[in-house]
Order: sequence, then structure tokens, then C-alpha cells
Amino acid sequence: MSLQITPGAGNRSQREVIKAIPIGAGVVIESGKFYVHVGGYLVVPAAANAATGKRPVLALTSVDNSAGIDGALSVDGEYGLWYDLANDGTNPITAAYRGKPCYLSSATTLSNLSTGGPLFGDVIQFNMPNNVYGRPVRAELK
Repeated sequence: MSLQITPGAGNRSQREVIKAIPIGAGVVIESGKFYVHVGGYLVVPAAANAATGKRPVLALTSVDNSAGIDGALSVDGEYGLWYDLANDGTNPITAAYRGKPCYLSSATTLSNLSTGGPLFGDVIQFNMPNNVYGRPVRAELK
């Protein structure tokens, strides 16, 4: 079962929807997961694109570009809200990171390490008790 990430309602007024974002070659986009711009195309966030990954967006639809070239297909996405994501097991965020930057170590996980993935935003809350992901992190996507 795929993890679906839903935006928080706290910053709904700052939400921006981006239409027709070009997808990178060989990338499969899943609705409800985060992706980053690298060289003008959406790709899966990873340590390999920590320095080059820009503007994380939440995919609003699923698109399979696994057989396509850069830009062959596109997807709609959004940013500008806060989200609850899983905490990275290798470089976890702790309470000391509130108000500090956090980084996407996968499409559904946040890390405290700047080389672990592209910048996501700022940590708002740590270890929410009502979340099922284990020491989850609430962060604002900027």
C-alpha cells in the first residue's frame, strides 16, 4: 500500500498549484508523494540530487514516464503548505530541529542532513502523537 501524504490546513491560503510540470526520463510519479525539480524536470528526491534538487512539489496525479524521455509527460503539483512525513532512520530529526531546515531523503521521508536530499522546508513540529509513522515530522514546504 502506498503512503498518501495530505496537506495540512494551516496554510491553505498560501497553497500554489503548478500545472503541467515536465517529468524526467524514466521517472514514475505517484500521486501524494514528493518530487523535486532537477534540470527543469521532476525526479525522485535522493542524496544524489541534494545539491541540485529544487522546489519540492506534491504530485496531484500519478504518471508513468518510465519509458519516456525528459519532458515527454507532465504532472500537476502543489506546494506552500505543511505536511506530516516520516522521519529518516539514518539522519533523524529531533526536537532540536524545530524551526530549522529539513531535507527530503525520499519521496515520503525527511532528514536532518543537507547532503541527504534536496531542501524541503522548515521543521514545525516533531513526534506528533496521533501519527502512525513513528516519530513523524511536520514541516512547512516553502
